[in-house]
Amino acid sequence: MKRSLLLLSAQILFLTAISCTDDDNSSTVDNPVTHTFTTSLMPDSGSTSKASGAATLLLDEKTKVFQLTVTFSGLVVNAVHILTSEGTILFELSSKSSFSPPTYYTSTPLSSSQIMELMANHYCIKLMTTAFPNGEIGGMLTYTGTSEGGNGKPFYYE
Repeated sequence: MKRSLLLLSAQILFLTAISCTDDDNSSTVDNPVTHTFTTSLMPDSGSTSKASGAATLLLDEKTKVFQLTVTFSGLVVNAVHILTSEGTILFELSSKSSFSPPTYYTSTPLSSSQIMELMANHYCIKLMTTAFPNGEIGGMLTYTGTSEGGNGKPFYYE
């Protein structure tokens, strides 16, 4: 009887030891890595607008999708563009009427080259109005930091 209990105890200890290894991550939460870009929206050249605004773009490293929030005042916006520094429209938010602040947008997954350009601060935001169809206010998106996780290696090289 003692031998059976001793054998049973040994088996339980063995099973407990192998089921609780250091690489067991079932109880940890996967923290998303988010890269943040911001800009203040100011009148574009040629615009005498008194309008202003701000934009924040949050890029999820895992999904390569960004969430954009744009706030503004002093204008009626009918389109929001994310452009390259050369002026090519990458993403266009348009409306049949007008946007109300804050305006939100979720992108499709970015390509590796788009992420590299974004990380190099080569993208800008422009808000279009009827009076200024090429942009009344705008600003360059600037990388401001990374939150959570990360392995020290830029993800756009993976």
